[in-house]
Amino acid sequence: MKRFTEDMHMYDIIKEDIRAIEVFERHGMNCSSCNAVYTGTLKDAAIIHHISINQLLDELNNLDKE
Repeated sequence: MKRFTEDMHMYDIIKEDIRAIEVFERHGMNCSSCNAVYTGTLKDAAIIHHISINQLLDELNNLDKE
């Protein structure tokens, strides 16, 4: 079962698994210092940063396999 979805707020993803910050930083997303983390969804962030939403979801949903 997928834990993270594109419509989740960034803050909720980070709160669910702090390792998500490492995924975001690998893609040049400095979410830990951005106020949009509280209102923006993962899909919003992917669009703004020109990153594949599917790639982000794959990486986030595979955190437990690392």
